[in-house]
Amino acid sequence: FAGKPVTRFEVFADSPSAAAPRRVVLCLDAATKLPVRYEAYGQPTPDAPGGEVLEVVSFVNTRLNVGLADAVFDR
Repeated sequence: FAGKPVTRFEVFADSPSAAAPRRVVLCLDAATKLPVRYEAYGQPTPDAPGGEVLEVVSFVNTRLNVGLADAVFDR
């Protein structure tokens, strides 16, 4: 993902419900083990055999430990 190696998990619901996604894809950065992409899909339909995309969240160019002073968080 985004030019970096990831570990990709694909999880399917055994007993799907209208309140929860049918399928979820989660990608973890291979180096940091932090999530870099999340995809949620609904029930399969004739128009979307893999399920309709419900949500996609991606984290790119994330910087860690950027050296912020403690005072930045004193609000």
